[in-house]
Amino acid sequence: TKRSELEKNFGTNYEKSEIIKDMIIEQEIERDIQGELSPRTMNALWMLILLQLSKICSDVRRQVRNGANQTLFRTIDMNGAGLESQTWHTCIWKIMVHHSRNTVDKQWDETKVLVLTGMSGIIKNFLPFLINLEDFKQAWELFLLHLQESCLYSSLEVAFAAIKSLNTIIQFPEDEIHSNLPKKSISLLFKNAWITWERI
Repeated sequence: TKRSELEKNFGTNYEKSEIIKDMIIEQEIERDIQGELSPRTMNALWMLILLQLSKICSDVRRQVRNGANQTLFRTIDMNGAGLESQTWHTCIWKIMVHHSRNTVDKQWDETKVLVLTGMSGIIKNFLPFLINLEDFKQAWELFLLHLQESCLYSSLEVAFAAIKSLNTIIQFPEDEIHSNLPKKSISLLFKNAWITWERI
């Protein structure tokens, strides 16, 4: 069965509860895939691919997980404009935030740098889409907290990446799409970023 395959391949990286959560999400996506190929079906297929790829992002082999992280963030960056709000919500909470958690092992520093850089790039590039998500403010605050902790409690390499990531997410392009964003929401996000900077 799929569960035994997951436990066999990822048993050291996933607890049973994580495997069950992944299976539930995959089953929901597989239900959406049934029938004609529609935008909703395409979004469901993307999520299934991203979820499968995200499992490799915590592989014990450094080259494998780093390659998977790079591919994951590049894929989201290249295809993010076509994703629906619900897909973005799932992507933020089940893939990106899930993989930004701290790891105590120093050999993971390179992976942490890739994750911080990838997440900050996605947030910067897709802020016009993300800001409309109902709970994006919570995701933003969680990412800022992760940047703060990475800066204060990690190696120099990770701390430097955290500062660069904070700089990336507060850059505000002066184009038509960004100029139409709600000023009040943007101000609140940037205020929280400033508070994080002061704590660092």
